[in-house]
Amino acid sequence: MLPPFTPPRYPTDEPLTRTQDAVSDSLRGVLRVGMLDGASVTASLKPGASTLVPHGIGRVVEGWLVTDKDAAADVWRVKGDERTGLLALRSNANVNVTLWVW
Repeated sequence: MLPPFTPPRYPTDEPLTRTQDAVSDSLRGVLRVGMLDGASVTASLKPGASTLVPHGIGRVVEGWLVTDKDAAADVWRVKGDERTGLLALRSNANVNVTLWVW
């Protein structure tokens, strides 16, 4: 999770303060991108069964990506209640996956 950004203040240095304000406005825009505020999660999936994967992001999942897998397998989300902190996934083969969840 990304912490909130608060720039340091230097009231006696007006040019530095203006620069910090411009940079902080840009940085706040980047921090609002939901995909950046996520967590890396690993799971072992088996075919024919749903696996409940704890994601630990503390809110409803907006999306997820497979960032690594050790087999040629498809992975998909099945109906579930993400408010529980669990992501319900299935695959068509035995596979260990690493996901980026946001």
